[in-house]
Amino acid sequence: MENRKLFQKVEILCECCGKNLLEKDSMGIFVTWLANQKSSNGKDVYQKAYYCCKGKCDDILKKKSLSEGLNYDRWENISSFTNPIGFIKKNQQWMKSLQEGEQISDEAYGKLSTLFWASFLEISRDLTLEEEEKAQRYMQEGLVDFL
Repeated sequence: MENRKLFQKVEILCECCGKNLLEKDSMGIFVTWLANQKSSNGKDVYQKAYYCCKGKCDDILKKKSLSEGLNYDRWENISSFTNPIGFIKKNQQWMKSLQEGEQISDEAYGKLSTLFWASFLEISRDLTLEEEEKAQRYMQEGLVDFL
């Protein structure tokens, strides 16, 4: 039985135009925004996150978030979550930031969780030769460069 049949397909849609960002040639990004105030431990708080197309959709949503008084953090290509090596890397990066005391709002956590869930369905497959070589290199050289 194929892994995909065990789970219902999850879509990641642009929050501006509604395009499915998991389509093959999609230029989708995951964007995070920080609260103006640090947490009680002095660390960043991820207040808002969304998925969108690069370019016009991102510009529209960026203006809206700035008007809400949020601080731009970063964007990441959704495709970097939807390959096996990138999935592990992103998972480890987020776990490390939370372990170091950064905080995440319920809304932003929901977006991140959905992205990892949808990405898992995309990566639960055999590795390509290139991905297998990268995995071997990371296992031999350690995770320092990986993270």
